[in-house]
Order: sequence, then structure tokens, then C-alpha cells
Amino acid sequence: MKELDPEYAEGVIQTNGGATGDAYELLKDFDIPLVGEGTMGTIVASNRSALVNSNFLVDMNGKRFINETNAKYVLQHDLIRKANSKGVVIVDGTYEDKDFLIEGIEKGTIKEFATLEELAEGMGINRENLLAEVQKYNTAVANNDTLDFGLPVEKVQYLVKAPFYAQVAVPRTFGTITGLQVN
Repeated sequence: MKELDPEYAEGVIQTNGGATGDAYELLKDFDIPLVGEGTMGTIVASNRSALVNSNFLVDMNGKRFINETNAKYVLQHDLIRKANSKGVVIVDGTYEDKDFLIEGIEKGTIKEFATLEELAEGMGINRENLLAEVQKYNTAVANNDTLDFGLPVEKVQYLVKAPFYAQVAVPRTFGTITGLQVN
């Protein structure tokens, strides 16, 4: 992966049994060009488990960088290309699936914080940027406006009620959409 698609090499890589990439090695001898978009996948928690269901995803600079309702492979590509393969999903105390939160906290993949300031510090996120993004997000929801990157307001919820929960998101690669150039 490091050679064929280095931007994906740091993610969680999962392939089908027996998928070794030998065909790509063989093709080197014949100087056949590869074309395509690299790999396909989704984003997951650092232990490969499911992420908290949130439409608020920021990079480590505290900035939203995508419409969080995009297709999973788009989320994966943008997490790699725009956020250096690491982001954080955030929900607040109104999140309905408390069992999922408790399980994630017990596994260590979800962290709970009393304030957004504590969350930024605890997750290593730029505090000022995160607070500004949350303010912009909450204002758009209050005004019934579409958010940046075309995220429809009906797909979001306020981030105002403590506690706040955060989970690191990483790319998971499970296939390739790269192939041989043919004529």
C-alpha cells in the first residue's frame, strides 16, 4: 500500500482473504500503467469499530472539512486528503444511544468531557477553531440554514448540552478502485 497508494498507508487496511497484491507486483515487469481512484472504504474508530453517529466531524485543527452525510468512500478520501487521516466526531449530551456511548467509553474509543474547551484540550484539537466551528454550526441550525459543504440543516443537531463525547475517526480501506489502463 505504501508504494501503490501512500496516502492510504496509515489507515486501517482490510482486504479479502488471499488478496496479496501480487498482480500489481507482476504488472511492474510489463510497465502497464495503473489508473483509478486508489482505494475505497469508510471511516471507523481507531480500533476498527463503528463510530458514534454524528454529523459533526472536524480535523485536528478543529475545522469541519466535508459534508458529513456524503458517501462513506468520500468521507474516507477527504479524511485522508484534507485531514491527514485523522478526525474527531463529536456529539453532545442529547445523543440518544447511551449504551453505545457507555460501551465506547469502556473500550476507550469514546471520551466524555464536561465542556467543549476540555474536549479540545483532551483530544488535542485547536480550541479556538473548534469553538468557532461549533458556534457557526449551532447558529446555522438555529437559523435553519444549510451548513458549509452543503450539509442540510435537517441532518444536524445542536451541540450545546454537556457532557460532550468525542471519538477519533480514521480511514478504513477495504478494496481498490485502481485497475489496469487498457486500450
